[in-house]
Amino acid sequence: MKYKIKALDYDNKVVFIKRTFDDEENCIKSLKNSGYRILDIHEIGGKDKAFNLRFSVRESKEWQSLFVRQLSILLLSGINLDKSLDILLENEKNSYSRKIITTIKESILLGMNFSQSLRETKIFSKSVIEIAKVGENTGELGNSLNVLANYLDDEIKLKKSINSALFYPIVLLSTTFVVIAYLMGNVFPVFTSMFAESQNGYSDLPNSTKSLIAISNFFREYHILLLIIALIIVIVIKTTVKNNKVKLLVDRSKLRLPLIGKFYQKSIIARFTKLLNILIESDVNIVSSLEVIRNAVDNTHISNELKNTARLIESGESLYNALSSIKIFPNIFLSMINVGEKTGNLKYTVSEISKYYEDDFNRYTKRFISLFEPLMIIFLSLIVGYIVVSIALPTFKIINLV
Repeated sequence: MKYKIKALDYDNKVVFIKRTFDDEENCIKSLKNSGYRILDIHEIGGKDKAFNLRFSVRESKEWQSLFVRQLSILLLSGINLDKSLDILLENEKNSYSRKIITTIKESILLGMNFSQSLRETKIFSKSVIEIAKVGENTGELGNSLNVLANYLDDEIKLKKSINSALFYPIVLLSTTFVVIAYLMGNVFPVFTSMFAESQNGYSDLPNSTKSLIAISNFFREYHILLLIIALIIVIVIKTTVKNNKVKLLVDRSKLRLPLIGKFYQKSIIARFTKLLNILIESDVNIVSSLEVIRNAVDNTHISNELKNTARLIESGESLYNALSSIKIFPNIFLSMINVGEKTGNLKYTVSEISKYYEDDFNRYTKRFISLFEPLMIIFLSLIVGYIVVSIALPTFKIINLV
């Protein structure tokens, strides 16, 4: 197999080499023995494989957490950043993972700092980049990366909680649409023909059956047009949501949705308190902490509110008074912040608040699932029941006439 290699030579210059070997491992070993430091290697003609690897790593928070934790251990062991990245690169087997580490290393060689190099990879979130930046500013990158690894682990747990909460409702909703589509497309037309051939045709049919016939005929006649309209709507939504004003409106609406809105609010509060705790523990001042969180929060409305909060604090307001203007924060949260400020023990208070709201979100997730499941089952039962009854009533009537 033929490989294309990107490496550093004796003079630390980037060189590109092509070699033919039986496998990648032998290729790397041979080049290392020749004094090269491998930055990147991939099989020529293996683009599909590289794409799959890219996709899997891009989606893997677990890999990011592992990378950050390993880098933290190396830095805390006294190894410098450049050498630490070399060690991780040498031990990484996944070709796209190697590309990520190589991008970080090359960006640093070009004069960027570590947080900027993370941004260049296009896979790390704003919160990861901002926390890394804090470590650079305080001169404690190793400790910050250790905290960051813990944060990423918590983010993974949070994401799994959200996914588990939404999985069952989505499955039920999808099942509902599939069942309805099958009944309306395959079962109902058979009965429609039978009803039309009956003595009085459609005239004696119940209103529920007539409405179903009208709906079924409409979808069968205009299904292509409806698909085109749906596609256009999706494209329009994706295009317009990029507009800042539209995005602000959408993000604000997310917080007001029934059931889902409350769930979304609690996930934001849990993330906010977790980040605030990490930053305060790192001795970052409140204004800078809010700026970091503002850039990390994936909601334009909340981000703008936090920007205003930071301005209020800069003008002399307390954290309690400044946060009171943000409506998603409950009174108990604000009261605890107020107590922490007045007692001069804000760091401890925020730490406890972070634990409380992480547990609160987990509890709400369980309640959300337990409430949503029966609601979805009832909804599915009503829809299917309505269709079955609308078919059964006129069918029994026809049978009795016969």
